[in-house]
Amino acid sequence: MVSLSNPPGELREPNRETQFVQSRGNTTLVCRFRSPHSPPHRRDTPGREMTRGLDKYRMVWDTVRHIPRGKVASYGEIARLSGLIGQARRIGYALRCAPPGMRLPWHRVVNAEGRISLPKNDGSYQRQRRLVEKEGIFLKAGKIDLQKHGWVRKMKQKGKRLR
Repeated sequence: MVSLSNPPGELREPNRETQFVQSRGNTTLVCRFRSPHSPPHRRDTPGREMTRGLDKYRMVWDTVRHIPRGKVASYGEIARLSGLIGQARRIGYALRCAPPGMRLPWHRVVNAEGRISLPKNDGSYQRQRRLVEKEGIFLKAGKIDLQKHGWVRKMKQKGKRLR
């Protein structure tokens, strides 16, 4: 287990056997970077897989930080921009495992249909909805208009080059 005594926002590099644990309010999240049932890859050295996992998460966090206010991006778009093509699910893991105090605009990431991916009866769904509505993004029939509020779609329309 990683010590919670690290300064806020500081991430200690765990080794293969450890888990990254963080506390948000009265909820403790345990984030595993590799399934304990996965066989080790022969090229892996102790700690190497965890470091690579953290590097990928940092790429995701950096990409999410760039989503402007009033725009949203899908998990798949963030994965593509982060160099993790076909790994949209990893984006959700990375956002959930972000260190406390990082101040990521996690609420600007939605699924490919423009829907909030959290269960509707969950308080986090309501929180994400409030945060996007505060930025002027409103859900119509439970969906965000990605043509109007999509960050990557706007960049493509303006002819900006993506990574």
